[in-house]
Amino acid sequence: MNILASGASGASGLGLSRIFRLAAVCLCLALIGTACGNDTAEPFLQPGTQADGAGRADSQSDDEARAELRAERRAERRAERRAERRAERRSERRAEIRAERRAQGMVLVSRVVDGDTIEVQLDGTTDIRLIGIDTPETVHPTEPVGCFGPAASDFTKHRLEGQMVRLEYDVERTDSYGRTLAYVFADDLLFNETLVARGYAQVTTYPPNVKYENRFLAAQQSARGADRGFWGGCSPDQGGGGGASGGGGRRSAHGGKHGCDPNYSGACIRSYPPDIDCPDAGAEGFRSTGTDPHGFDSDGDGLACE
Repeated sequence: MNILASGASGASGLGLSRIFRLAAVCLCLALIGTACGNDTAEPFLQPGTQADGAGRADSQSDDEARAELRAERRAERRAERRAERRAERRSERRAEIRAERRAQGMVLVSRVVDGDTIEVQLDGTTDIRLIGIDTPETVHPTEPVGCFGPAASDFTKHRLEGQMVRLEYDVERTDSYGRTLAYVFADDLLFNETLVARGYAQVTTYPPNVKYENRFLAAQQSARGADRGFWGGCSPDQGGGGGASGGGGRRSAHGGKHGCDPNYSGACIRSYPPDIDCPDAGAEGFRSTGTDPHGFDSDGDGLACE
């Protein structure tokens, strides 16, 4: 009986041990199940998971930054291309305008040499001598500065330099100095005539370039009568004439209307009497437009003291 009790007790102890182990396993499984559903257990159950999440976030931030940088660069390139296209269109338009103006005889005045000579951009830099007029000398190497010469140069510079003008030619295209002879139109006004009308230039025409001679003579008569420019501001002995200017004339002496004989243009010739000869006239190649009281035009061709 004791034997039976002892056997039963041993069997019971073995069963309890198994039961306790099973209970411990179940408890662990229960705890594990609870922990799996709890975020706080994540560091214990899945080591490295939190670090992996932070790495993914950093990678995503880097990707977004790179995408933004690429977008900015694309926008910059588009802006640059638009600016280039606009510059190309402006350049093309300027070329078209230059071509149109060239077809109309329009050129840019790049520099004013003196009152009656300018430089223009025409197949490079070209000297233009205004036809039919002569302003007092300012730049001739051997001639003195003429009375009203600087004023005439300043007037031409103010009106023409940097401006687009239209050129019109006469029979002869160049003078003995190789300069191009032309009538200059600024804002549709004949600038050669404007200089004469303002008293900055006198008429000095040479056949066959006489297209606007009558207009110039009328403007000169008006300027002289109103004492404009050098007609009222210079005396004959001041020698305010344009020097050896080529297309406009040779040495001539400007003067006020008092003492200038109206029978001649292109130079201020002292009124008759007394009678004077060409060496005393102080000018060559001017025009005889009246009765020629001094007898300067011996061959009757209209040019005095040739």
